[in-house]
Amino acid sequence: SQGSYFWSCQYQNMPVDDEDATFKYSDMKRIGKEMIDGRPINWFLTVDPAISQEKYADYTAMVVAGYDNERNIYVKDIMRNRMTPAEIVDNIFYLYEIQV
Repeated sequence: SQGSYFWSCQYQNMPVDDEDATFKYSDMKRIGKEMIDGRPINWFLTVDPAISQEKYADYTAMVVAGYDNERNIYVKDIMRNRMTPAEIVDNIFYLYEIQV
């Protein structure tokens, strides 16, 4: 029998199984916007750029995430696409504008 780590690596392309992961899938839950309205949350935009639109190129990824004083982490928006440099900049401003 193969262990969960081996299975995660070979079949899921995820070298960390859920039991050992820092962010466990079992700890995540979807909540509505009304659950966070009015809460003091520090929001951040992270960008992992990939400057190519070729068929097999990496994707640019952008995530708007935040945390509160109880160290809860919230993911508000995710964007993943192949983008030109100009589109990356435009989407950074777009994600900012829809947050305020």
